[in-house]
Amino acid sequence: MAAFMVAFSAPVNGQKGVLKTLATDTVKGTETITLTPIQLNGTYQSLSISVLCTDLGGTPDGYITLLASNDATNYFAINGYHGSVWSSPANLVRDTIRSTMTIYPAAVLNWVVNAPPWRYYKLSATGTAGDTTGLTITYVYK
Repeated sequence: MAAFMVAFSAPVNGQKGVLKTLATDTVKGTETITLTPIQLNGTYQSLSISVLCTDLGGTPDGYITLLASNDATNYFAINGYHGSVWSSPANLVRDTIRSTMTIYPAAVLNWVVNAPPWRYYKLSATGTAGDTTGLTITYVYK
């Protein structure tokens, strides 16, 4: 019986701790884009999300917000009191709840959610007039 349980439990955790690229997308002007959600099944110690901002024209500006949901329909900005969210670099955090960060040329924006309590996470990005910014989003959970 123990061999049966090991054989069938290994694939569930097979991708834990693997760095994955979620998306590469572009924010042009004042548009708002929403990136593909990350779906977590099971219990994890942490979820880390990084966004590399690449200047493609103008001066990258605007903001990116980390959102969470349990039903993949109703998303909300999460804060430090919900699952211990940490954001860095600190000088680019736009709000007191740590879910929104400023897009900046060549910035690497990071969020870490300890013991992620929700099943779905996604990023929403909004640019400003006259800029085009490439976004490369990677994440890892363990």
